[in-house]
Amino acid sequence: MLLAPPARPAQAPAVPADHVERCVELALRTLEHGDGERREPLLDGTSIAGLAARQVASGGGRIRPGLAWAGWAYAAAPGTTEPADLVRLGAALELLHTFALVHDDVMDESPTRRGIPTTHVAVAAAHRAHGGVGDPQRFAESVAVLVGDLLHAHALVLAAPLPAPVHARFAEMVLELVDGQAQDVLAAAAGPGDLDRAREVALLKTGRYSVQRPLELGGTLGSASPDVLRELSRYGELVGEAFALRDDALGVWGDPERTGKPVGDDLRDRKQTMMLALARDLLPPAGLALLDTDDGRGFDAEAALATAKTSAESDRRRDEHRLRGHDAAQRLAALADSEDL
Repeated sequence: MLLAPPARPAQAPAVPADHVERCVELALRTLEHGDGERREPLLDGTSIAGLAARQVASGGGRIRPGLAWAGWAYAAAPGTTEPADLVRLGAALELLHTFALVHDDVMDESPTRRGIPTTHVAVAAAHRAHGGVGDPQRFAESVAVLVGDLLHAHALVLAAPLPAPVHARFAEMVLELVDGQAQDVLAAAAGPGDLDRAREVALLKTGRYSVQRPLELGGTLGSASPDVLRELSRYGELVGEAFALRDDALGVWGDPERTGKPVGDDLRDRKQTMMLALARDLLPPAGLALLDTDDGRGFDAEAALATAKTSAESDRRRDEHRLRGHDAAQRLAALADSEDL
């Protein structure tokens, strides 16, 4: 097994039911502490901090605080009491994640997130309803940038008192996240790229800060040995990549009622995701024509798949990707067989 140190227990304990909620509560208290009493109609009846808190409170998977706890539990000595810093770390991760979502929604022009209007959409509607001066869209996007900035700042403030090794890893993760978002924007503007570039962007933007780094951060807080940190990092890298690819797939075929966000944004914006890179390498000419229809707005995923399945075309790159996909599946299967995490 890939993760089977002989001294470890057979199975790590489950994340306590209240751990994630305590992290979210701390994140919300942090925002409320800096919130003034003034409520602005042009800000949808609240404040910048209130808009930030609304996004945090709107739900989501909350996987990052849970993974940080799992990394800590895997590394800490048996019987160790959960430290207060673990809740602080989870709250900082949740605020950082929400910051990324708010800015990402502006960049992608997404209308909904977690089943409710995105920050810039809600504020634009309030601007129109209350007769605000100027362009409502420009105003709303400016407000959303400020909301994201506030979330980012509070995440850094929460992380500042963490032990030095944990804080250093957190700071590195923040830089990776911003770099990943920048590479995503640049790749979309540059046009079609290869799978390796798309994979790098997906890991930086999604996989590492969603799975790999939270596990490492929790493990570092639990005084993990170098060997244990390597195990957590390797596990997180593989699962993080699978998480990123799944996120790409949901962006094409997901059900908005379940995911809380619309589908097709990545195709519309020509985001160079792993899904799109694979499609360009594997689809025959007829499938590529469907992919490029009307800049992606008329893309028919089922038709493209049917074209790919019925095509007799087979070349070296298709075989190569099939083998690479099989190899990745084998590695993830091996990880799933391990009960250590």
